[in-house]
Parts: sequence; structure tokens; C-alpha cells
Amino acid sequence: MSWIEEKAIEVRKQFRTNNVYELCALLNIPIIPQALGLKNSMIVTKNGKSVISVRPDAERWLKAYFIGHELGHYFCHEGIDPDLDDSISLPNKEKMEKEADTFSLSLLFIDEENVMSKGGTIESFCNATGLPQDLFREWRNVYQEPYND
Repeated sequence: MSWIEEKAIEVRKQFRTNNVYELCALLNIPIIPQALGLKNSMIVTKNGKSVISVRPDAERWLKAYFIGHELGHYFCHEGIDPDLDDSISLPNKEKMEKEADTFSLSLLFIDEENVMSKGGTIESFCNATGLPQDLFREWRNVYQEPYND
């Protein structure tokens, strides 16, 4: 397990939720729907206060993923959005973006093992989280051992 996945588990345990909207409320991080051009979301932190902007036209599950990604920057990169900081090299930006992706997926799917161990199915898990089954299967293929339906 990577340090990013461990951080997602730590956040889940500390705040007792993996709901990104609840986490933002607990952290006093407003979520602002905003057209961002080519970006899907971003976090801006000034004077210790963070704000997350997210595309207003994205589907609910995709917004949750984008917000989780920005929370990855918040928890793992001290609120730095690598796209907004020109002092960060391209390889480091790419690394930070992948880490934020991993954090978001780990946070969103953190209950998956518990759900499955209690006889849940991919369908029931996806219905409960609002995540598409195809996304779940892709995540399993990339980040986890293959899962048999």
C-alpha cells in the first residue's frame, strides 16, 4: 500500500467519512461550481483558507472524483495545485497529479473491501456510492487485484 493510500485511510478514520462533500464541510472548504476552461477542478489556498472550484456540468460521481482529487492536493501537497504553481517542474507536476488521482480513488473506494466482505456486489456498491460500474471495474484493474463478478 502506498503512502497516498495510507493517507486516504487516515483521513477516513479521522473524519469518519469518505464523502467528499462532508469532508469539505468539516474542513470549512467551500465548493464553488465554476467553469474552469480546460480544467475540471482546482484548489486555491490563501492565508490558510482553501476553496475548491469544480465544473458545474459534471455528473455527480465525477464531481465527487474531482473534489477528492483536490482534497488529495490539500492533504498530500499542502493545498498546492501544481497547475497554478510555475515553480514546480513538469515531472513533479505529473507526479503530484497522479498522487491526487490515487488519493481520490482510494478515498472514494475505501469502503469497497468492507462492502464486498459482507456479501455486497459491485452493483450494490456502485449504487450506494453513485459511481458507474465501469469506473469501478477500471479502478480494480489498475489499482487492485482483479475482481471476479
